[in-house]
Amino acid sequence: MERKNIKSFDEIMDSEVTEVAMLAEYKPRQHYKFIASLGRMFPTTKQQALNFKWLDVLGKSDVIKIEALLNKHGYNGMYVFTKSRTFCRLSNTNQFKEALKKEYKY
Repeated sequence: MERKNIKSFDEIMDSEVTEVAMLAEYKPRQHYKFIASLGRMFPTTKQQALNFKWLDVLGKSDVIKIEALLNKHGYNGMYVFTKSRTFCRLSNTNQFKEALKKEYKY
């Protein structure tokens, strides 16, 4: 079942999605669980990847980071615009979780 509102990486880069990074990156041993529960953290360690639940709205710089990880493991990101079309959301989160598992080997 293909939905018409799903966009590719190139369509997101050509759109009016904001350049602002919405996802934070935390170093090891920093307090990150609250921000992760809001969906505003990009996992950078194995422990953070284990605690990963979901991603909130994304800007272009976030999409670039996510797409790099997905492409490294053979996946392509699919995105949906928010109502305002200034942000987007990742629609294939399961593939992102699989890429995290491959990246951090858990």
